[in-house]
Amino acid sequence: MVDEHMTAAQAAGEAPIGSPAFVAGIDYDGTDPDEVEVVRFASERHRYDRLRELEEENAALRSENAQLRGCDE
Repeated sequence: MVDEHMTAAQAAGEAPIGSPAFVAGIDYDGTDPDEVEVVRFASERHRYDRLRELEEENAALRSENAQLRGCDE
């Protein structure tokens, strides 16, 4: 049986509750259409957010590069 006690950090919301390990078939059932849809949505959202972050980082680096070279952009 898994230890069901919660640490103070978990109770305060400062640490995750549960195992950090992903267990296929328990944490995600690929045959459940609802779970598949949720994972698909989360993946698309993550992809969109990450792409936006990288584009912003790229723009900041280009700007910094231009400033270091003495160019006006």
